[in-house]
Amino acid sequence: MKLLTAPAARRVQTDNEFNWCIEGELVIADTVAIDCTCGCNRSFTGLRSRRATTTALVTEVDLTREEIATAIRDSYERSGLLKYVSEADLAETTQDVVEFARPYQIGDVLERRGDEVRVRR
Repeated sequence: MKLLTAPAARRVQTDNEFNWCIEGELVIADTVAIDCTCGCNRSFTGLRSRRATTTALVTEVDLTREEIATAIRDSYERSGLLKYVSEADLAETTQDVVEFARPYQIGDVLERRGDEVRVRR
């Protein structure tokens, strides 16, 4: 299944990029207000590390939908967010993660700003 993963730290190409994730971990595009100044509006969150990266790599990953759902639940639980998330929210997030990379090609590097995502050229 095509999913978003954290790229290698050496992929950082400009001074305003960062990557504090674990290489290869699943990442998600959390919803954040576009006017924040911290970089959250342009980053992806690593499910294992709960750290951020400004780029995500489209990768073929051998995980089932259930394994993805478990990874999301575990990540939210470790971060203390699970108590604020309903089962419906978890199911929707799982669906979003499964669908997110579908229109992209394996190897594409994605950047985001709020809800806008583009392939790095």
